[in-house]
Amino acid sequence: MRDPSGFWVLSLLVLGVVVLALVHRRHAARVRADRGRLFEYCSGLLEDPVLVRRGLDFPLLEGRRSGHDVRIEPVLDTLSMRTLPALWLVVTIGGPHPVPGRLSVLARACGTEFYARHDQLPEPVQLGEDWPGELSVRSDGSDVVTECPQPLDRVRVAMTDGTLKQVVVGPASTRAVWKCATADSGSYRVTRRVDLTHARVDVRALKEVLTALDEVVELFRRCVAPPAAVPRRAVR
Repeated sequence: MRDPSGFWVLSLLVLGVVVLALVHRRHAARVRADRGRLFEYCSGLLEDPVLVRRGLDFPLLEGRRSGHDVRIEPVLDTLSMRTLPALWLVVTIGGPHPVPGRLSVLARACGTEFYARHDQLPEPVQLGEDWPGELSVRSDGSDVVTECPQPLDRVRVAMTDGTLKQVVVGPASTRAVWKCATADSGSYRVTRRVDLTHARVDVRALKEVLTALDEVVELFRRCVAPPAAVPRRAVR
């Protein structure tokens, strides 16, 4: 007669695998549903908004604003040392924009900003002593800074509160990297688990970011626009 203990051990193992699979499935569904509500307060922010779901990742929000395509992509940053993981929103407004060259302003550069591509611009820009030391400025070698200083001043004002990590302006697109949320400190320090369960986009703050980008582009437009021709007085 066969020993029934082997059968029961195998049955328990199978049952354990099934239970773990069900638990994981329920957890994944809960995470997917919760992260899908990241933009739940932003329905009126863009024209023709489309929420692009990405499985267990945070979704994208796409739409239109003032005739331009807008893409808002969440990016989770767990690489920065000595800081809690942060959820950034990469806000991109498609062009064309009246900008004579590409310009990037990055705050508190530490070398782990994989989303910034700040170093792809070859020319570090040296500014006056009144320029904040924590703001690194790079350009593509054009005279965008010397020809149009007003937009750069507007960028500096927008980055004063510390929630804007980067602003990039260029002919093809304008982009801002804005801190949306920070992971729960308790669970991260104890278990190293990144808990962003209740992360929701502050629609008012995001609207301010979009408005700041619009104003920077408008300042560039005024700067590079040719002066209006003065009509000559008819000679009698």
